[in-house]
Amino acid sequence: LHKMYAPAAFEKGKSLVYLDCPSSLMHYDLVEGLKSFEIDSVTIELLRKVGWDLYQPASADSVRLVCDDIGENGIGSSYIPHVFRITSSKPVKSSFQEKWSFYLKGRNGYEIVKEESGELSFEIPAIVDNSDYEMNVNGDLAGKVVFTGFVDGNWVERTFYLSLEMRPSFVNVQVLSVDHYDNKNYNVSFVVEYAGSDELEIAVEEEYSTKRRLKLVKEPFLAHGYAMGLRTMLYSWIDIKAKNQYGESVYTLSFAPGGILIDSSGAPAWSGNACKKIRIEYNGTSFYKKVN
Repeated sequence: LHKMYAPAAFEKGKSLVYLDCPSSLMHYDLVEGLKSFEIDSVTIELLRKVGWDLYQPASADSVRLVCDDIGENGIGSSYIPHVFRITSSKPVKSSFQEKWSFYLKGRNGYEIVKEESGELSFEIPAIVDNSDYEMNVNGDLAGKVVFTGFVDGNWVERTFYLSLEMRPSFVNVQVLSVDHYDNKNYNVSFVVEYAGSDELEIAVEEEYSTKRRLKLVKEPFLAHGYAMGLRTMLYSWIDIKAKNQYGESVYTLSFAPGGILIDSSGAPAWSGNACKKIRIEYNGTSFYKKVN
């Protein structure tokens, strides 16, 4: 029940027309000052009783951004498109000046990937090539979807932060040492900085051999690897593999006879300043090493 304004002395245009309810738009005595013209719940209830099909507009606080295949933690695949939409505790009846923006974190901060206006839903594209964007420590692309606009008369600004997963990637691989413990064999130690997986598979192959030596290294982010007993007179390869649900990545260390680290062209290669530069030389009877 709601109290009507019914003073002892009848007031034309007010008595039994307005409510005696100070919180309602239909109160009989709205004093001077700024007023909200949003229809309140009491007024809506009474108008519905007399046959008006009215709704209670969504408040700005109840409006959210949602995506059907990405949860509130923002983690999803970068390899498929995702659709975002506006939702509220009550059906959204009207909106205007809608603007959507999709950002990914690049080398100079967040960069706009896609913008769109005039809709209550928004599709972000699949991202396959991550060469222009930065990855976080987990190997994911950091991004966000931003919506601005009026929803049921309320100005709304919402941001949905994203962590888009990709297949594993290698940040840095460095050979730490090549140790010739005799004139026929040597050991290699190396370190791998990687993201997108929690473990590495290390496979060692040698020229003219059908065998592969496999080892699993369960060190996330920064792993230490060793290849023992490589033969000095043969080409050798160390395949470093990281994999997750989206695929796998492989990095190969190649060694020429003499234990010389080489690149894809066959030229000597050293993996950064942290690598000890070891030159293998032959004096006619045996190999010996020089460490720079």
